[in-house]
Amino acid sequence: MAPAPQRERPPARRRAGGDAVRGIPGRPPAGGGGVIRLRHIEAFYAIRKAGSVNAAAKILNISQPALSRTIQHAESLIGFALFTRAGKRLVPTVEAEIIFVEAEKIYRGVEELRRLVKNLKGGAVTNLRVGLLPSLGVGLAPQAITAFRAVNPLVTFEIRTLNHDDMLAKLRSLEIDVGVAFDIRKQPGIASTSIGEADLVYVDRPGALAGTGPVPLTGIDADRLIGLDLDSPVGTLLVEAFGNSGLDYSPAIQVYTYAVAAAFATEGAGCAILDEFTARSWGHRLDIRPLDPRLTFSVVALTPELAPPTQTVRNFVDTLRRTLQARPALV
Repeated sequence: MAPAPQRERPPARRRAGGDAVRGIPGRPPAGGGGVIRLRHIEAFYAIRKAGSVNAAAKILNISQPALSRTIQHAESLIGFALFTRAGKRLVPTVEAEIIFVEAEKIYRGVEELRRLVKNLKGGAVTNLRVGLLPSLGVGLAPQAITAFRAVNPLVTFEIRTLNHDDMLAKLRSLEIDVGVAFDIRKQPGIASTSIGEADLVYVDRPGALAGTGPVPLTGIDADRLIGLDLDSPVGTLLVEAFGNSGLDYSPAIQVYTYAVAAAFATEGAGCAILDEFTARSWGHRLDIRPLDPRLTFSVVALTPELAPPTQTVRNFVDTLRRTLQARPALV
């Protein structure tokens, strides 16, 4: 009887990763199209941050071969190399650097999640992410947050100072829970809650003003006036107020932040009309006077309509309201 024909052996398969050095590929592996998982991202991120498989394995508390296999698996799934060897160093590929940017975002989110879990474990209600105009971050907000945390010590805060446009953008993208700003026109997707009224005030360097009492708009020297952005809430209010008094709002110097206007005034560059919070923060470096007629503006809490305010946010807004009402009167 003739012997049975021998089966032809398939060619030996190469390990994913090409000509690897200790598990790190030297050229892009074949394949791709798979889906990487969080464990692959964790392995990649650790190696990219640590600079070597050995150091990354210690950080992750796993063996070096296990970490190398995880990276090899990731590369076989995506179809390209993540690292190459340069002597004893691991060098991320161009593709790896692009991935790293997104991995950083994931890890920031993980850190926020860990902080939330820690807060919940300790009984904290939440972490409040608050956006503030810079002028509200130097008086009203610090006082309100201090008072709020005296009653709610386990609530944590993340504070960002933002201009109006950036604040609206971060509210819509749910990057902050509440914004505190000056009154603005109704904005799509944004809910507005009044906190109270505040004053615009006249400021000048000490000794520049004669007498006492309110400063009439008609008595302001336009050649010395340091003005604000005409499109800002306060700038719009001033244009209207000057127009009602038969005057043109035409500043000699125009700036875009309240603090800069105050700084110019302290140096004797001119006078300015500011929100009272910015003016108060400069203390005795500015002479502060009320205006005649009195000009007020609304302070509002802004929240995204996609995420209605939690009870903690509502309680914080109430604290802001009480703090605003309790501020000392203008001299």
